[in-house]
Amino acid sequence: MKSLFHTVILCFFTCQQASAQHFWESFGLQVGTTFNASSDEFNSTTALGVFIEPSVFLWERWRFGMRIEPTALAYGILTLPGGCGDSCEEGANFLLINYLKVEYLLGAPKYGAKKGHLHQAYVGANVLMLTHRRHIITSREPGNWKDTRRRITNAGLGARVGALLGKIDLSASYNFTGDDFRNHFGFNLGYQIIGVRRGNR
Repeated sequence: MKSLFHTVILCFFTCQQASAQHFWESFGLQVGTTFNASSDEFNSTTALGVFIEPSVFLWERWRFGMRIEPTALAYGILTLPGGCGDSCEEGANFLLINYLKVEYLLGAPKYGAKKGHLHQAYVGANVLMLTHRRHIITSREPGNWKDTRRRITNAGLGARVGALLGKIDLSASYNFTGDDFRNHFGFNLGYQIIGVRRGNR
């Protein structure tokens, strides 16, 4: 009985170790830069930014990730329809975007001849959350417009395409953001600092 108990304990810790090893082999972390392009009317989301993105591969072809992306607005202002004019200050000149992403790798994987890094295209989708602090008009009574400073948060959806090129991750997306922000294209250049996938060598 004692021998059986020891065997069960050994199997348990062996499985735990194998599971942890598989997770860390599938885990990745990248940092990068982004450029978002939208209409330059009110609520413009045209911006330059940086991002950090942890991700994990599941079932070989699926990658799930979360991105934190602070951006600097190109026009330095983002207001609700109607604007502020001379009655209030401009909004903050930065915008925070958070993404939850899922991507599917296409075709057969290819590995570089020199270091064996993965080269493969992918398509995907994302949910994004945009947050911006700005002045909004709360009352439009003639001669008595009132405004207040408020944090505006909107959720949106997006579609994306990209390619893994070893440590480099190139991608483009189109994001639907709701009335408080402008729909925008996103162009991203990422660099994998942890978890570069390699073929069997």
